[in-house]
Amino acid sequence: MGNGQGRLGFEDFNLKPELLKGLQEAGLNSASAIQQQSLLAIFAGKSLLAKATNGSGRTEAFVIALLEKCHSTKNAIQGLVLVPTRELALQTSNVLGLLGKHMDMKYIVAKGDDLVRLSGEVHILIATPGRLLDLAHEDACNLSRCQLIVMDEADRFFCPELLPILEDIVQFLPSQRRQFLMYSATYPSAMVHFKNCHLTDVHEVNFKEQLTLNGVSQFYICVEENRKVFCLTKALSTFQINQVIIFCNSVTRVKLLARKMTHLGYPCLFFHPGLFQSERQQVLQDAWSGACQSMVCSSHFMRGIETESVNVVINFDFPRGPQTYLHRTGRFSRLGLAISFVTQRDRIDLLRLQKAMGTKILPMPAAIDPVLYT
Repeated sequence: MGNGQGRLGFEDFNLKPELLKGLQEAGLNSASAIQQQSLLAIFAGKSLLAKATNGSGRTEAFVIALLEKCHSTKNAIQGLVLVPTRELALQTSNVLGLLGKHMDMKYIVAKGDDLVRLSGEVHILIATPGRLLDLAHEDACNLSRCQLIVMDEADRFFCPELLPILEDIVQFLPSQRRQFLMYSATYPSAMVHFKNCHLTDVHEVNFKEQLTLNGVSQFYICVEENRKVFCLTKALSTFQINQVIIFCNSVTRVKLLARKMTHLGYPCLFFHPGLFQSERQQVLQDAWSGACQSMVCSSHFMRGIETESVNVVINFDFPRGPQTYLHRTGRFSRLGLAISFVTQRDRIDLLRLQKAMGTKILPMPAAIDPVLYT
């Protein structure tokens, strides 16, 4: 744990009974490290800067805070969740619906019919920065009473294109008694500058290194390029898989591999930037519902998308750098297995990755005990 405390049960936070019931029905009884650190800081009135990877439970952390601190009796937008992609917005909406199903909390994901929906009662708004700024300029949403502002995958907002939009959004927020909750895997310099300008009484936590390794058994397989598909099908037949995500380094390779797997009798979903919005939503819904065991995707497009039942990740193509590896393997909610295929030309990258992350990725043993990842 980041502060040396024992794990707290959610009942220790004196949450609303309806929220506690939703947590219990979702099988969430005790707080993870980042959930505990986040909730203690948020309920103490502090802003939060948390370095954490996918699969750490951060979505549940800020959703619990939103549901606890927002009040259904107040007809105002009290909570805002800024996300970089519509897929992440839908994931957040799903978690809000799951944990808040016994509460009369109204929340929406910003999309085409916003003018109609925002004219009704809304307590929590989920939006991408560009869409939110459009709504604010159109006077379609009043953010003057919004005191809890979540920024998920926050580092993605601090690029030259989005930073001015973010600064404009701040002008629509209340100047007093506001809390920013920023969750990110990295801290770009522009993000640090934003924190210094706009955040007060900030609590900072860092779970990045712990979560990169915690619960994930990491191995590699040396393989020639033309033997990768054979190794993949063997792995799929050998491991005890709940759900598996298979990563490729390009959209073309995603399409080719998904087609090949299906032809070989391994049905799979595939996910990449070239899909239409409706297709992406359907794929994510199928993944969340467990309709298909395998998903092939391009890594940058799956960043931030968490599916609770994933217990195996296979890097069909070796990741291009430590951050890509981190975002791929960090999506486990509990125990997990990460297997990387390493060709001759990937070996130097494997050594660099281990050095950069301060970890040891072991050669694949003849057998892996399922207790490590199930």
